[in-house]
Amino acid sequence: MAGVAASIGVAHANPGIGSGFYGDRERGWFWYEEPPQPEPEPEPEPEPEPEILPVDPELSARERLEALQEEIEEAKALAILEPTQENIAAYLEMQDAMMNRSMVFADTWRRTLWDRPDLDYTTERPVVQSGVREQRRIEDREIAQAVDHVRDERGLVFFYMNADDCPYCEVQSRHVERFARENDLTVRAITLDGTTNEYFPEAREDAGLAEAFGVREAPGLFLLNPSTGEVDSLGYGVIDDAELGKRLRRVVSLEIGEF
Repeated sequence: MAGVAASIGVAHANPGIGSGFYGDRERGWFWYEEPPQPEPEPEPEPEPEPEILPVDPELSARERLEALQEEIEEAKALAILEPTQENIAAYLEMQDAMMNRSMVFADTWRRTLWDRPDLDYTTERPVVQSGVREQRRIEDREIAQAVDHVRDERGLVFFYMNADDCPYCEVQSRHVERFARENDLTVRAITLDGTTNEYFPEAREDAGLAEAFGVREAPGLFLLNPSTGEVDSLGYGVIDDAELGKRLRRVVSLEIGEF
């Protein structure tokens, strides 16, 4: 027994055995327990992005941006004058950080427009082809409505001069005559110097109408409402048929600032 006891004593003295069953035998068959899990290693903290410039709360946003641009330009100049790896790397880091800021700005700009249709011009003026075609159909319909209004309530007044003093008068006469004929509009042609016009043989000499309209030069085209005396300028110089329709739509159908 002494030998057995001695053996047990030796076993208790052995750290390896003492830490096992014999050292904690009152707990029974402890190997059914879950083995202790090793403590997780702490995750490495993310490296902070390089700070291009310290933020000075005393500076305005514009001043901070100007200071940032100056810092980048200074780093670029230093990299050119002293092209060491450290100087070039410092400049490239600044440039990369600025590029990232620009990309964030551009992406946030897009997302803001997606969420704010009142700020997105393309909701009224589409840029995709299908939308552009539909917008043209809408404009053509509005031009036709404006022409109908002019036909019923207004008329065109056209001022011209001879070809020597007004090289574009003959060209504009052709556009005005064709546009009026195709749309059944009334035109009163006024000669400012008494010359005849093959497109408007019934033209009248000016009797103060040019001054009343505030005519600045020739050729000039105006829209007149005979009932109210309201006069709107459609412009000077050469205006082709398509542009005439667009200007009628703008003057008749749209308020200033509408598109």
